[in-house]
Amino acid sequence: MKTQIKSILFQLIALVCAFLGIEAVFYFHQAALPSALTIVRILLFEISFSAILISLAQLKYTRIMQFILVLIPFLFAIYATAQMGFITFLGNYVSFKTAGQAGKITEYVIEFIRFLKPTYYLTFIFPVAYAIFHFRQKTKLIFNWKITLITVLVSLITYFGAITTIQMAPQTGMNLMNIYKNPTFIETALREFGTQRFVLRDLLTLAFPPEEDVPVIEIITPDETPEPLEPEIPEVDYTRNIDDTSWINAMKTEENETIRQLDEYFMNQKISDKNEMTGYFEGKNLIYIMIEAFDYIAIDPVLTPTLYKMQSEGWDFNNYYTPKYSCTTGESEFISLTSLVPSSAVCTPNSYSKNAFYHSILTLFKNKDYYVSAYHNWEDEFYDRRELYQNMGVEDYWNIEQMNFKIIQGWQSDDELMKEALPHFIDKDKFMSLIVTSSMHFPYDMDSTLGNRYRKEIDEVHPEYSTAIKRYLSKCMELDKGLNTLLTELEKAEKLNDTVIVMFADHHPLKTSLETLTEYTSQFDRSYALNEDKTPLIIYNAASESKDIDTVASTFDLVPTVANLFNLNYDPRLYVGKDIFSNDENTVIFTNGDWISTYGWFKASEGIFNNFDDSNPAPQNWIDSQNKRVSNAFNISLMVYKTDYFRKRDWITNPVIKE
Repeated sequence: MKTQIKSILFQLIALVCAFLGIEAVFYFHQAALPSALTIVRILLFEISFSAILISLAQLKYTRIMQFILVLIPFLFAIYATAQMGFITFLGNYVSFKTAGQAGKITEYVIEFIRFLKPTYYLTFIFPVAYAIFHFRQKTKLIFNWKITLITVLVSLITYFGAITTIQMAPQTGMNLMNIYKNPTFIETALREFGTQRFVLRDLLTLAFPPEEDVPVIEIITPDETPEPLEPEIPEVDYTRNIDDTSWINAMKTEENETIRQLDEYFMNQKISDKNEMTGYFEGKNLIYIMIEAFDYIAIDPVLTPTLYKMQSEGWDFNNYYTPKYSCTTGESEFISLTSLVPSSAVCTPNSYSKNAFYHSILTLFKNKDYYVSAYHNWEDEFYDRRELYQNMGVEDYWNIEQMNFKIIQGWQSDDELMKEALPHFIDKDKFMSLIVTSSMHFPYDMDSTLGNRYRKEIDEVHPEYSTAIKRYLSKCMELDKGLNTLLTELEKAEKLNDTVIVMFADHHPLKTSLETLTEYTSQFDRSYALNEDKTPLIIYNAASESKDIDTVASTFDLVPTVANLFNLNYDPRLYVGKDIFSNDENTVIFTNGDWISTYGWFKASEGIFNNFDDSNPAPQNWIDSQNKRVSNAFNISLMVYKTDYFRKRDWITNPVIKE
């Protein structure tokens, strides 16, 4: 019996070491090391899972069971390696719940494997070592109910020990136990529980979805909200008054608890005042362009002169961020249209495409009698745009299947997109046109028509640039050509001065390392804080003077900012973002619970707030208040999706203004 106990102990230690080795390689490739409490937690989870596996092997120690016991560490090594690849290839980790979106990019599988760094494969050293150890063991695992009972007890004790460490974790604005029960915040779950425990919880909640309680919403009182950093006393009364009588009456008779909570929450939010920029562009046309992989690297005075002109002569927002969510392009677009936080569990624009979003920027312009249309130079392969657009007020939508494109290898021409889109809206009295580009889409490490089209010109200007960056710039030059077409045709139609062009990114160039982004970004330190996701935002109107805007802002702030500039009829309380020109605090919210605001940035997984200026640190009550706001933003947005709230409260998206 002693020999059997010794054999089981060695097997347990070897298996735990194999799993810990995989975790060590995974953490080695992350930006931050785990805390001591996290290390203890992961160790306990690994012991618990390994003890269960050993217990099952004891019950029937056949060749098949031996094979399974050896196979499992290899499966976890594959999983950890894939996750390391996803974060660098796509900019996000992936769960089985969101894998449906990843499954739509199967054409990149070979490219994805080629992209994996050699050091990622270090994860396989430990399963191989365990397999060698296992098959060299001479003592078989024979069932003995006493030994098996002890092994099961070890598993239970270490499991509950790990759960205790979750309960001991500091409160950082995100409830770690809730994330464990339903690991929708993928990055935080991976970091805090390890890859092994995350995948087990992910599979369990996929097979048995947890019952979703009504999320906790914390109404923040004025006492908890500090004064603005630089309070301004306006000389003009800019108060925005909204009549809530119908809303209050509807809430009193509402039987659905979640909808009633949403009513209460929205009505308790501050109504942002008007300001000196209210109606600055009132009555003008709008072209709203989400540019694929738009980055500061794309703006070059020689290679992309139109972009450079529009940035230097337009409004340049130099402190603007594009947070990446689970399906990056689709959800950045969704945020830019609704100013809601995407669900972390699914690809939001696909899962909720049937919902009504009457508060969207598209509907707001439609309510002002604009002709609202949308254009994209790809098919609806990844996102259910047609149905989503219809539920947001789009009258007509053309993708590549409806337009007369000259199909080329790889992603299609943005110049062709502008030429095809313009005739549909340029002759309208008032138009709001959404344009989603694709020319600058990765890959940049492979040949393509657009990636090679302008290589000669780039070699003359920047011969020292890497091949991948040259391909990216070549694609940018195709966009620049399209923007020149756009400006030229608007001028011919005598509508250039009466048209506003808003250009923003869906994300930075994917498959491009932070080191590369830092090397080729001269405007700021890309490696500082959360600057990896800092991207350009340009608002251009030929009749307006140039501006540099330093306010911290993000995709969430686009809808209320544009709505205010055009003096649309909207309720600021319905949006997560804020008007960039208001005195309200703008908060950039990331999918893992990180956030950036005026004072600094907060790392949710570490529970640490970092001040931009240590001589002017953020008050603790302000940090606590911001964490509540971020938590509310996630919960409120999910409740809106689950209840199809704006379909039931359609009138509040066209509010009654009290003079």
